Amino acid sequence: MHTVNGEQRIVLAFFDLDGVLSAPQYPVPSGDMSIGFTAQGWLAYCNKSGEDSYGLCRPLPAVRTFAASLKQEGAKLYVLSTIYSEYEPAAKRKFISTWYPDLFEDLLFVQKDLQKLSVIEKNAAETGCSLQECALIEDTYTTLLAACERGITCVHLSNIFAGNISR
Repeated sequence: MHTVNGEQRIVLAFFDLDGVLSAPQYPVPSGDMSIGFTAQGWLAYCNKSGEDSYGLCRPLPAVRTFAASLKQEGAKLYVLSTIYSEYEPAAKRKFISTWYPDLFEDLLFVQKDLQKLSVIEKNAAETGCSLQECALIEDTYTTLLAACERGITCVHLSNIFAGNISR
């Protein structure tokens, strides 16, 4: 692991959005709130709600604090999110600009979770940093385990809440 002054140095940090930067909550026909949908239900919801699909989702303060500390230390931050509908990019951009203004360099989208690894590798190569200097902040274990196998620094959402990450 690459260190600077005894601490891990992060040059590029890639944050998942769903369940990491946002606490998911969506209205369902019964009037209750749901934390998610089936794939078909999500497409129907996005088609109906458009760029307001994330309107009731809220940010996670601990993740915001963690992201802000990385940025203060000089890391470039990106949202790296999987999309399933044509409306999601606009909805996710609206959510980020509302709750995380001026924190992220850009929002990057993939159509399958494991494509995130190629995006990180490409950005590392373009920046000239090592994969250990790239962090993936994610809540999906299969994606994190694959990233760790490639040498990317992995941070599971629970590590932030448990206080296992010090910045």
